[in-house]
Amino acid sequence: MFEALGLFELQFLYGTGLMLLMNLGIFVGITLRSDAPELKPGEDTWSRENWRKDRAELADKPFWKSHHMWSALLIAVTLVMVAMFI
Repeated sequence: MFEALGLFELQFLYGTGLMLLMNLGIFVGITLRSDAPELKPGEDTWSRENWRKDRAELADKPFWKSHHMWSALLIAVTLVMVAMFI
């Protein structure tokens, strides 16, 4: 980014480290400024009961609104892209 703006030249690996620190600062800053969510015991832990409830809720929705379908698609696309570089 700095090279594109003509400010100064920065070696690639130093640039990635600086971007990591900048993004880390943004994420930590946003996290510290926001309120913690209200968590109910057991809702954020995987269990067969939660899986069954989730599948029952998704039964009434169209296929493309299923987060399971989008997760599987994301995994498939990632595997294809990794295989292209092997």
